[in-house]
Amino acid sequence: MKSILHLQTELNLSCGVSKTIYLIIKNSSKNFQHHIISLGGNGLERFKQIDHIPRILKRNRHSLYGTVRILLHLLSYCHHNNINILHSHHRYFDTIIWILRKLLKVKTIMSVHNNVFGRKYLSYKSDILLACSYSVKNHLVENFSIDENKIYIIPNFIDTEDIKITLSSDELKNSLGITQKIIIGFVGRLNYSKKGIDVLLEAFESLQKLNKELFLIIIGSGKDEREIRKHILNNKNSVALISSKIDIYNYYNIIDIIVLPSREEAFGIVQLEAGAMKKPVISTSVGGIVEVIDDGKDGLLISPGNVNELVKALLKIINNPNYAKLLGMNLYNKVLTNYTAKQIIPIYQNLYNKLLNRY
Repeated sequence: MKSILHLQTELNLSCGVSKTIYLIIKNSSKNFQHHIISLGGNGLERFKQIDHIPRILKRNRHSLYGTVRILLHLLSYCHHNNINILHSHHRYFDTIIWILRKLLKVKTIMSVHNNVFGRKYLSYKSDILLACSYSVKNHLVENFSIDENKIYIIPNFIDTEDIKITLSSDELKNSLGITQKIIIGFVGRLNYSKKGIDVLLEAFESLQKLNKELFLIIIGSGKDEREIRKHILNNKNSVALISSKIDIYNYYNIIDIIVLPSREEAFGIVQLEAGAMKKPVISTSVGGIVEVIDDGKDGLLISPGNVNELVKALLKIINNPNYAKLLGMNLYNKVLTNYTAKQIIPIYQNLYNKLLNRY
């Protein structure tokens, strides 16, 4: 049996990285034994569903003392659990395992989930790198001079077995106090600068002047949560801000249109989840989004930061219910054909085996 240790700074419900780790462990064959070490997070409940308890280290990664303690703990853990592969999901741990590999007989792999800059000498030292999109791969080659033969592309994915509706639409709407006919939704990290939630709020306010039957649900957590709550209270709009949910598909079920107004996006899992629920998606034409959404066919693409384009795209879907259904159905077919655990997990397992056999 091959033992793989996944390393991630935080395991959060609103974090696509944490969800990917969960899906890898949930769907892997019994030939692989997976372990997780993290430094915290609010998403541990997700792993309890698969009877997997991550080890949480209460250490400060921003201090030298904390980093040394993390390194020593990982060294001991790898020895005692016969770890074969260290799989990091954050640059911090990629640097740590670069040091560890000099002390252990282990192979190293890193999943690159976002585009970042700086720390060129200390970054991306693993034996192989997994990019979640061609956009991320190009970023690594252009900005970090990584040999492209060292980079493999594995897109984000979903598990259709996780799609469970446990609350009726009426029951959930009543609990949220929603009486409006059309619900627009955002799911993700609450970050103005990267996720463009400010653009969505401005567009929604413009639309409400034209149509009072609209309601906006924002689901997630993040650094700008307080500012968003303040904005909602000051403007008294039909907007609900909801914390990250493990039963997220109940909420997709009542949402009519999913909006992803990101200014930066390596590859959004939300667009896959929305597609699995046959929901029309409006996204920005950035990063890996354009590798999934074919504008006008299985979603609508707008320029990042453009409120007017978002308003027009929303009106196009709101005023054309049949077109909205077509977009949702086309995305549904694409997701089920290309982005489920059935298609993606074998790629991970083949790369794990390749890593152990070649390097």
